[in-house]
Amino acid sequence: MALPRHSKADLDFADDIVAFAVNLSRYEERLAREMSKMYDELSVDLRKLLDAENRQPGKLHKMKKARMEKLLVASRETVDSYAGNVAAESPATYGEVSSTG
Repeated sequence: MALPRHSKADLDFADDIVAFAVNLSRYEERLAREMSKMYDELSVDLRKLLDAENRQPGKLHKMKKARMEKLLVASRETVDSYAGNVAAESPATYGEVSSTG
């Protein structure tokens, strides 16, 4: 059985979709790196505050300390979740798109 022939317009359109997907992936990876960098900076700041509180208790209100600890955990979970989703979704998408030619 012969493979179906595609018009030049179809092939050009498929190439454009693949190029768009690659560019989107690059953008998502850059965003993930920037989010990770922001998390790292936030993490360092929060750790400094929490370590200072542990050395000299009483400077932070207990509720503020608890909120900062929750923020630290939630931020890491958000970054990990986003980065995992990008990595898991990308390869299948490109395989599906590139099989059109």
